[in-house]
Amino acid sequence: MTIFEFINFLVLISIQSITEFLPVSSSGHLIIYSSAFSESFDLSFKDLSLHVLLHMGSATAILVYFFDEWKKIILSFFSNLRTNKLTFNEWDADGQISVKLIIATFPAVLVGFFFYENIANNLRNNYVVAIALLVGAIILFFAEKYNGLNKKKSLSSLSSKNYFLLGLMQSCAFIPGLSRSGIVISSALLLKIDKKDSVKLAFLMSCPVIIGATVHELIFNFNELIFDNMILAIVGYLYALFSSLLVIKFLFHFINKYSFSYFVGYRIALSMLLLFVEFFG
Repeated sequence: MTIFEFINFLVLISIQSITEFLPVSSSGHLIIYSSAFSESFDLSFKDLSLHVLLHMGSATAILVYFFDEWKKIILSFFSNLRTNKLTFNEWDADGQISVKLIIATFPAVLVGFFFYENIANNLRNNYVVAIALLVGAIILFFAEKYNGLNKKKSLSSLSSKNYFLLGLMQSCAFIPGLSRSGIVISSALLLKIDKKDSVKLAFLMSCPVIIGATVHELIFNFNELIFDNMILAIVGYLYALFSSLLVIKFLFHFINKYSFSYFVGYRIALSMLLLFVEFFG
């Protein structure tokens, strides 16, 4: 791999890692980059499957950052399963959240399994990204305004139906440009969850989906994975992991001081720019 290819490799990882957790759409940004710099984009996929590395890095970042949360949730799940068996109403809060997260994951798994190929083949273009960016921006804007007018609820107050609804909304993020974190955060805000818990929930919900996407790639596209340069693969994975951790930390720091309007403005500006380029460029 040349220096030029290595730089493109790091650029792609940076784009994915930064936009994966911010409410601006990682898939949308990768599509924009691939259409603007198609040769550079292709070069970065020559030596290994970048998507798998990025998913692994992102998932690990969530597991590391929320290690105490995941530890409680997982241990509580097995503890409640052993002591209370299937009497769900008698489970403690952490145990119930574990089941609710599983419920929230089902829609994305089903949509991904049955419709991913059609979505990938028909919706991965700048027009779709531009419209989805705009629609997601409008939803996020009004969701935050609505949330500010209502008394906040705790995550534990959300029912299994609420989690299933959140899962349905998350599955809509297969549309490039909509943003998985953006649509889940917006939906949680509309359910009157405060900003910090809405972001936390978006991260927790994304982890099983990201891991599932990684497993899917490993099972169904294993022959297409090229890890002949293991040093580069390790560098890519670690870079994705640490940059993802920084972005997660940044977002929590950001929402303590500012509103989501900055992301709304960015999405609208990018959407308008894309539409202008597509129609007049």
